[in-house]
Amino acid sequence: MSKWKEAYNLLIQYLRLRTHPIAIRLFEKRKDAPKGYFIDNNANICQLVAKARYHHLISCISREQHVCVLGSSCLGFIKTPERLKSGKLSVKFYAKTLEAARRFQESVIRLGDDGHKYDAAMTAPLDISPREPQIIIIYCTPAQAVRLIHAYAYQDGKPVEIKTAAEAALCSAIANIALGRDFVVDFPCAGDRRYGFVQDSELIVAFHPNIIDELLNGLIETHKAGASRYPFAPYLEWTPKPRSGFETTKEDLEA
Repeated sequence: MSKWKEAYNLLIQYLRLRTHPIAIRLFEKRKDAPKGYFIDNNANICQLVAKARYHHLISCISREQHVCVLGSSCLGFIKTPERLKSGKLSVKFYAKTLEAARRFQESVIRLGDDGHKYDAAMTAPLDISPREPQIIIIYCTPAQAVRLIHAYAYQDGKPVEIKTAAEAALCSAIANIALGRDFVVDFPCAGDRRYGFVQDSELIVAFHPNIIDELLNGLIETHKAGASRYPFAPYLEWTPKPRSGFETTKEDLEA
């Protein structure tokens, strides 16, 4: 069994995920992407991630096929346009003033701020990825995210810092990991909910493949300890008090 197939199985086992964990890889040259997986239509990366996690399908997309300018900027498919960096695209939609919109956009991590870097991207279920993952993405409930955060902290107690505007969250998480962060939690954006069919109950957790062994060990050991398991078991060592007339009485027992 491959390392990533085993990791996939353990993530499913300990988190009971509803959809598949995803491998992402960015390619500086389109020719380096796996052949036979490029989509025929123009789309967004969130749609390809949805194909991978819901339908267990591998997809590739070129920079020319990517529609959303926010995602294209985050993924380094293009140099971030001034209309995005300045806040012009966000004013009135997400912020009251142009200055507020500029600050709003500053919170989004974009590879494109340093110019065009990548020509293509691959999305694949982690267990069948034809390339080594560069970023691993999991869509999960807040309770499942708690398990991952506890697993991440298990070795040395490091906390997870969350800084978000809930904008271009998937693509910003990919950029964050590509730039060197090892673990990110974020809130899926409006576009991901519209085009990627993200559910109301889901968060994004992204992490670097280099920490997979540490993360899986944290999941396993905290599960063994019993304090942090999914699903979280309710405490049931208490006596209920039913409505009047519904309790078993002494007379009932003696009848």
